[in-house]
Amino acid sequence: MTPKPSDATMWKMIEALNWRTKSTEQYRYYTKVAKFLKGTCDKETREQLENFVRERTAVLRNVITKAEGRNNTRYWNGGDDSFDDVLHQSVGNGEEFYNEILFNPEQLIDVDYVESFVYCFQ
Repeated sequence: MTPKPSDATMWKMIEALNWRTKSTEQYRYYTKVAKFLKGTCDKETREQLENFVRERTAVLRNVITKAEGRNNTRYWNGGDDSFDDVLHQSVGNGEEFYNEILFNPEQLIDVDYVESFVYCFQ
């Protein structure tokens, strides 16, 4: 069993995928990322990265939901599916972007997103 990579390593892996730029330039970029990950990472590493992404997405969802309740406002006006997509995009855009949304959830409404960073792990 491979040791669990550090958060810093996971964020470096995400940054290397260049999701923030490429996902808006190339239709269905997630298919290229999935192929790249399968060709360069073993299954365990891919699963660890997917779990990391899903965990960070859950943290964002929790923070945003609590902030909406506390402030009696909505930071996302779409449906559940698009909410998941924008949360995954926020993680896929990298650590700095993620932290900006984490600490300023009202900025979520301004996030441009595509479908869907989490598809990279299919």
